[in-house]
Amino acid sequence: MGVPSRISVLLCIVLAALVALASAKVHVSEVAIRVASASGPKLTQTLKYPKQLDDIVAVEVDEQLSISALTKDDNGKGLDSRATFVTFVHAGSQLPTTLVLESPSGAAGLRKIDLTLGSKAIQETFKGQPGVYAVAISVGRFDQAGVVYPIGNVNLSFPADPEFFVKHSYGEHYGPLPEIHHVFRPDEKQPLPLISQVFALLSIAPWVLLLGAWSFLGANVRELFASVGHSVFGVAFIGTFVSWFTLFYFYWVRLNLFQFLGYGSVLAVATLIIGRQALVLRHNRRIAGNK
Repeated sequence: MGVPSRISVLLCIVLAALVALASAKVHVSEVAIRVASASGPKLTQTLKYPKQLDDIVAVEVDEQLSISALTKDDNGKGLDSRATFVTFVHAGSQLPTTLVLESPSGAAGLRKIDLTLGSKAIQETFKGQPGVYAVAISVGRFDQAGVVYPIGNVNLSFPADPEFFVKHSYGEHYGPLPEIHHVFRPDEKQPLPLISQVFALLSIAPWVLLLGAWSFLGANVRELFASVGHSVFGVAFIGTFVSWFTLFYFYWVRLNLFQFLGYGSVLAVATLIIGRQALVLRHNRRIAGNK
């Protein structure tokens, strides 16, 4: 037999083992309940599925409750399941408390948990509610339906803690929340109208200074409209300046940078061509006047 044939046979054996493992059904074989105090064991009772406790098991505050579950497959072999839980449901509030059963070393299929009622952490786990609890073992697997094994009732005796005690039922605990009243930030104080008007005038001041400088230097705007050709290009040249201010305004209120650069590049070319032509016509008129 060649090497490829041997590898194929080995893979078939491994696949068959995995299929057999996945198809094995899990069963809760037995459950052991133990109650012990500092002086020694108080109660030990073993249940075979589906037998339940005949009486309520009482556990005092200075005692320890131990619950272990043994899971097996169809062939009676210990089958380990990580999803093994014990659920305590309070008889009064119906509030469930679910804990994970841990696996002690060296025991296939065995899961166990120890609860010391005198521990503050355990009392907080049970929300500070002493009393009678219905106990059930739950075992789940990904490849089949889970198993739930109700084992009976236990009476946990420890001081009730009002800080954790839940007076209402589990459903009422998720009732409507209090209404939220939004508090908005008060309006900011506005400056005096006079201050706003002063700054508005300051923003217009550069235009006043520009017009004053043109008047002082003797700017001759009439030459832009000396003829029909001058008028067309003169009006178009001034219109490009107005278009630039309009573009700046829309960039401030609406356009983004890429849109502004796109429109601005087109307007820059138009300003360059129209401005050059207006200056050429003005230059030609000056030369013709000097002859």
